[in-house]
Amino acid sequence: MARASLADPELPNKVLKGRGDEVIRCISCLQGCIGENGKGNGIRCLVNPLTGMEDEYDLTPAEKAKQVLVIGGGIARCEATISAALKGHKVTLIEKNDRLGGQWIPASVPIGKSEFTSFLC
Repeated sequence: MARASLADPELPNKVLKGRGDEVIRCISCLQGCIGENGKGNGIRCLVNPLTGMEDEYDLTPAEKAKQVLVIGGGIARCEATISAALKGHKVTLIEKNDRLGGQWIPASVPIGKSEFTSFLC
């Protein structure tokens, strides 16, 4: 549960409330939690950019909503879209392919990487 809670600190609450489909799932990559900690850096999480950075990001609503255009539907740009929307901006996401995910799609193909597909639509 330790790594799972790094990926989604609200995991227990979401499960108790029957919202298991909203849980951000740990993909067992060991990059941010074990890898960064082993280097003497703070703990991070590849699937939850807020982990270890809670004091760095301000997601409080913006005073004035803006029109935001995000071009490209890779994982990072999808996260930027979500963050801008959480701040109250009107966001348009444009992706040339028929599917969001970018390079995350081929990254989920190798044996042992199927857990990556939990982030794909």
